Amino acid sequence: MILAAGHGERMQPLTKTRAKPTLPILGLSLLERVLIQLGQCGIARFAVNAYHHVDSVHSCCESSGLEVELFAERELMGTGGALIAPTPVLESGSTFLLHNGDTLAFAPIGALDRAAREDRCAGALLVRLGPRPGYGSVRIRGGRVVGIERSASPNEQEADSARGSELATYLGIAVLRREVLARIPPRRCDLFTDVLLPMRDESWHLNAVTYDGPWLEFTSPESYCRQLSGLLHTSARQGYLDLPGGRAAVRAAASGVMFLGEGASCEAGASLEGAIVLERGARICRGAFVCDTIVLEGAKLSGGTALTRTIVEAGVVTSGDLARRDGVLTRSGADRSAWVPFGTERRR
Repeated sequence: MILAAGHGERMQPLTKTRAKPTLPILGLSLLERVLIQLGQCGIARFAVNAYHHVDSVHSCCESSGLEVELFAERELMGTGGALIAPTPVLESGSTFLLHNGDTLAFAPIGALDRAAREDRCAGALLVRLGPRPGYGSVRIRGGRVVGIERSASPNEQEADSARGSELATYLGIAVLRREVLARIPPRRCDLFTDVLLPMRDESWHLNAVTYDGPWLEFTSPESYCRQLSGLLHTSARQGYLDLPGGRAAVRAAASGVMFLGEGASCEAGASLEGAIVLERGARICRGAFVCDTIVLEGAKLSGGTALTRTIVEAGVVTSGDLARRDGVLTRSGADRSAWVPFGTERRR
């Protein structure tokens, strides 16, 4: 089950016309990469939920080439209620995988499944030790989840350590037992607070599997730009980047490194610095200057454009002299663009 519903509010304005899991990550959408990666792990049947811009999610599901059943929600059902409609798919085995649609990791599916099959175990969560800013934490002790923390102060973390437990970040990937499905109330609900934690009163427990490998989850346009740029910089020498869902080829640029998606191009005479991502059909024209910038599908940067640490939304076409840094160049009506500085989403 891939969770791909939600409003994508923190990723505005990039999610004005698409769901967050459909944002491209070096040639493939987040959702496609998740589906393909799990397919490579041997999973053959998928359920995906959607709410915001359902058509964009549907398109990515079809592009994956896998057997995917899409469940469009008329109203958001929450992480627990999202499992109600696809129950016939999920209950076909003794366990099922739950994976956030905007999270990329080389998850140890086998280890999660083995941990979830312990007697009276409701499931196993993939976690990274230590809390992360902006994320809720789980409290673990002896490989088991003993609590859920929305936030924790340094003093509370020290107290946890003294009791033999520690905080970890849930990475949005879990294997759950089929028995969980029968305990979901017929309404919008939270999987943890309304389903999994109450199961402890029935002598069920949750396991935790730690993971310290690659993990990508974007919390804002700024983090999307920063993390993709960072990935390209680390891959400059080897000429490729191994990601869930498939390898992305990169090439050296005059003063940095570049990813070129299908049909993307960069004309001679353009000035490039740092990490440059050109997704499918994007184009940089002669006379443009671009530094550490992500150019999404079909966008075109004309001569005279100067962008630094910028995301150019799909379909944007620049004209005339334009200089911007640290923000999103987005669409605003026909043949017009608007500027949204990074950090705006934190002030909403």
